[in-house]
Amino acid sequence: MTHIRTSHTDQLVKCEKCDKSFRCKAFLKLHISQVHNREERKKIDCPYCDIDAFRCDVSLRRHLRREHPTEYFEGRPHLCFICLHTFASEEELATHKESHAKSKCLTCGKLCISSGHLKSHMRVHTGERPFACSLCDAKFRNVGNLSVSQFNYMM
Repeated sequence: MTHIRTSHTDQLVKCEKCDKSFRCKAFLKLHISQVHNREERKKIDCPYCDIDAFRCDVSLRRHLRREHPTEYFEGRPHLCFICLHTFASEEELATHKESHAKSKCLTCGKLCISSGHLKSHMRVHTGERPFACSLCDAKFRNVGNLSVSQFNYMM
């Protein structure tokens, strides 16, 4: 963190939406994407209560399972524990589970939700770190860790 404070001291750049200042344009861009663009995304409403704070299907499904289990599982009592989708029959669930078999790590046996998640997971075994920070020499296994690191520098 000291490297960032001493080596990347450009003029302060101000966010037009909230007047927060940053040391460089890269931090401002990251701030806008993680704070303001996130606020503008469409939120998903719960069909059973007044909550509208869900930004993705997975969050809504988690809420429905916890808060409205009778309604959520009605007619679809078979749950895939990997991706949280429900199915009307055991056969449908079995067919669906085959799609997850393609996303199984051959090294440790972990089941991943998708082939993309499997590719990211494999970096744990290979040590590959393809995401490099544009501000320093740090490298990360996934873009999420890179974003978190850069976001922490902004604070």
